[in-house]
This record gives sequence, C-alpha cells and structure tokens, in this order.
Amino acid sequence: MKTKKSYLLLAATLTFFAALNSVFATTSVPPTLIAQSFSANPEATTLDEMKKVTFSVRLRTSWPWDRQILEVKPKPTMDPLILRAKNAGAEKIELTVETPSSYPAGLAKPKVRFENNEITLSIENWDILINKEAQVSSRIKNTLDNTYSPWVNFPNAALPLVIYRAEYNLAKILKNSKIDEILTLEKWMTRLLDEAVKPAGPEATFALRIEYSYDSIQGPDELEIQLPVLLIPSAKMTSQTAAAIATQMENWFRSNSPSKENGAFVIDLNVFITSPTENPYTPIFDTDTLSLELPNIKI
Repeated sequence: MKTKKSYLLLAATLTFFAALNSVFATTSVPPTLIAQSFSANPEATTLDEMKKVTFSVRLRTSWPWDRQILEVKPKPTMDPLILRAKNAGAEKIELTVETPSSYPAGLAKPKVRFENNEITLSIENWDILINKEAQVSSRIKNTLDNTYSPWVNFPNAALPLVIYRAEYNLAKILKNSKIDEILTLEKWMTRLLDEAVKPAGPEATFALRIEYSYDSIQGPDELEIQLPVLLIPSAKMTSQTAAAIATQMENWFRSNSPSKENGAFVIDLNVFITSPTENPYTPIFDTDTLSLELPNIKI
C-alpha cells in the first residue's frame, strides 16, 4: 500500500511538472520589437569612419527570465546572438550577450541594457556599406524543454544613411585617397558615386547640385564667391553617370574660365533607394558641401 501511495505521489508530481511545462511552452512569446535605428559618429572625419555607425534595437519584454533565453538576429543572414539573464538582487536583472563563432570580424561586440522591461541592444562599428540594412528578428528558448517560439521580426529593415553636414575635403574622406592625390574629374566622380550608391545597389535615384567656389581678394577682406555649375533634380544612376557629370564640369570650367584663387567644386549629392518594396524617395546618402579643390584635379 505504501508503494502504491508513493507511485501515485510520483505520478501526480510528474503530471504537475508536465502541465507546468506545457502551459509555459504555449505561453512563451518573443519580446515586442519597438524600434531600430542607426546613429552616426559625430567626430568622424573620413568616409571609412563616417560609414561605421552604431546600430541599436529596442525590445519590450515581460517573460520569465529564469526559464528562458533570448536569441536575436540583427539581420537575417547573421547567426543569432544569445541573451541570458541573471538575478542581481532586489528584483534587478542583468543581461549578458554571447556572439556566435561566425560573428563578423571587426564588428564591435554587442552591448545590452535592461531597464523597465525594455532591452536595448547596440552594436558599434556597423559598416553600413558592408552590412547594409538591418532587419531584427527574435525568438525565445524555453530551457525547461528546449523548445523555441517562432521567429518574430520587424516588417521593414532599418536602412542606412550617410549624412555629411559639415564641409569635407573630398580627396581626404574618400577611401584609399591621399590629400594630395591628383585625378581627373571623371575619376573623382566615379570614386564618389561608387561609394555613395553602395547601400542602394547598382542602380539608384540621385539628385545633384554642383557649384564652383573661389575667393575674391578685392578689398580688405576676402570674399567667397559661389557660381552655379550643374543641377540635376532627379535622375537614375548608370555606369555612364560619373563620366557625363565630369564632362559637364569640365565644359563649364573651360567656357567660364573662373578665378583659380582657392578654387573648388562644391558638391551637394543625395542618393535614394529604388527598391520596389520601399519608398523610392528614402535617402541613404545626403551631403551638403563636399569640396573638391583645384589642386586635386587634373583639368
């Protein structure tokens, strides 16, 4: 009789844990995805530095930390990051994040913060010309029975955006360029457009304004003069675009013979995505004043 009671007690215990496990598994859902964004480094001075931004994602959650781990993919082609939680006393929770062996070399290790049931996951040195868009997805693992919830992801990717608001010397910021490098206008424009359109793919919509700037030294104070050279409100980028732009710049320079006193072409370039699934007027590259100085131009 004692054996039968022990057997019934054991069966009831197993049934209880099985029911608990079953209920837990069916109620486990990934955190709610709140926002994802890129933020630029305000101290960047070269294009290599400017295109390496901080990517961040915010998730809201209320799931049982002692029984689950969270897996997060910053983009679909990346293996997931593993977020684990531990109690730090007084109902405080600390998160740790583990990276897979395939985590991209050169990409900073993720940082994670948990506050008011919100997770903020950030990754510095996210190269937006290499990694391009980010579309976060997440799922949770139930450690009691090693089951997973379905992947849940943002419906849209976070698109990269390179923004130049200060005046930059084009010969200095372009990749593999030297400050004293002398190239033709076609080579300069090809190098600029190649870098600018990378996040958008081989074809992109762009808008361009080019002015010529020089110093007038008449009078006691120098005065900067800017003359209009070229305006393209909107056009499709092709393999011939850089050459066509350079030709118009050269023709303008020869026809107008402007002063060469601190002469430079000032370039305002905007590039937009052309994906049929996105807003075709979403900018990915936006610059106000890229300066290409005459000493750098073979003209």
